[in-house]
Amino acid sequence: MTTLQIPLRKPLTFTQERAVALAQHLSKYDASVLIHDGNRTVNAKSLLGILSLGILESDHLEFMIDGAEEEAIRDMLQTLFSKIMA
Repeated sequence: MTTLQIPLRKPLTFTQERAVALAQHLSKYDASVLIHDGNRTVNAKSLLGILSLGILESDHLEFMIDGAEEEAIRDMLQTLFSKIMA
């Protein structure tokens, strides 16, 4: 299991478009991915799970990745969120 923390420099809103893009990207990989934000943990491959996060105002977003393609998922998430947070 790998844990990845993405720093959030500003509030992050999981719009429908962002949630769909994230779920579609992750569905290509053979691994379980959870998003943990303070007191909530959701399945990152679930559109409804991602949308339930709404607006995140914490200082980081934590991904827990477990499976065969952990490193590839970690790299993809870092790239994706560097574009979102730019």
